Amino acid sequence: MYSLQQRKGRLTVSYDDIHALLGLLIVLWLNAGNARFVVENIPMIVKLGLVCFWFLWGICRHRYFLFQFATVAWPMILFVMLVFISKTLGQGDYYRLYANNFLYILILLAVFVYYYFYGKQRQRKLILAAYVIDMAVVSVRTLYELTTNPIVVRAISTGAEQQATLLDEIPVGIGGYGFCYALVFGTILITMLPELLKKHAWVKIAACGVILVLLFEAQITMAFLALIAVIVLSFFVGKKRSAWRILGVGCGVALLVVFFMSYETILDWAIGIADESMAQRLHEIKIFFQTSGEVAGSDMTSRWRLYTQSLDAFLAHPVYGSFGAQEFGCHSSFLDMLGAYGIFGALGIWGILSPYAVMRKYLLPEYRRIAFISLLTISVLAIVNVMHSSEIMVAFLVVIPLSLRYFSEKEQTKGYEGCPN
Repeated sequence: MYSLQQRKGRLTVSYDDIHALLGLLIVLWLNAGNARFVVENIPMIVKLGLVCFWFLWGICRHRYFLFQFATVAWPMILFVMLVFISKTLGQGDYYRLYANNFLYILILLAVFVYYYFYGKQRQRKLILAAYVIDMAVVSVRTLYELTTNPIVVRAISTGAEQQATLLDEIPVGIGGYGFCYALVFGTILITMLPELLKKHAWVKIAACGVILVLLFEAQITMAFLALIAVIVLSFFVGKKRSAWRILGVGCGVALLVVFFMSYETILDWAIGIADESMAQRLHEIKIFFQTSGEVAGSDMTSRWRLYTQSLDAFLAHPVYGSFGAQEFGCHSSFLDMLGAYGIFGALGIWGILSPYAVMRKYLLPEYRRIAFISLLTISVLAIVNVMHSSEIMVAFLVVIPLSLRYFSEKEQTKGYEGCPN
């Protein structure tokens, strides 16, 4: 039994309680939020030992867990093995850049399999509630740092080495690049999940507003644009045909018409209030629209060069790519996989997307649409950016699937309870 039990005046804890808490600790560690205050000083071997203990305990609790994990994760397992093989053969560039990321993805796939297929509703609720609290606290702290310390804006969008040169002391517990994209996936749930805060629409609107301001202040242009796209798309996604859905579709169409008729005015306004970095990118987007697709400006030209570099590595050797040597561009998760490992890079791509292929049959139709939109979002973003950081994968591989399963199962149970005997 999962819940804490009261027996003869004593508070007892079941094995499921302990196992669920271990799973929660793993999720919070990989989410890299408030848990960083604690886990940064814990050796990696201890953290991986905790994961192994949780995994082996899960096998003991559910004998089909290992088989189900292998069924879902085999493409990623083979891809990780390929990355390690290339490193042992002296082609270690891809390994040095991304080995930890894919190890974390394997851990998150195990968490997904266990709690999606074998977890109880209260376990899913515990993980989701703790994640929401973690993200909310990090959001408040990040927004405060962004408004009081402008240099944090530049530090957020860079790696650890660049952050150290920009800041004497990197604030712990603030969000970074991955956190900003994780908020985009959180917004998919906020705007499209029908049962979430059903009677508190104002909370949804306020949350979207805070996230919009935060991403604009963080100057993560692609995340900001993806967020706007998600919000607009949410007007077209509804649980059922109703007056509210018709109104939503009408508002969505109106927003698109207004944008395409006045995009120059809108972008000029945004450029005027944005910081230099985002202003430059928005200006390049404006030129892109004005010239019907011409790539101009330093950022878009640089992006295109890096994408082309990965594609050239793939086309030069379609079977094995550069085999881990750094001939790939390092600016696109999916293109880099193909550039580094040729057609075998598709194992990594499928390893990230595969959970969404097996979870559909457990969801009601309206929740399947949300899963498809999430899948489409990660696919587009992973082509134009590096998206396999642990914070993004926590949102995509754990939070969205568990949320959809939780609310879908809750609604199905409600339907059964409403049926006449």
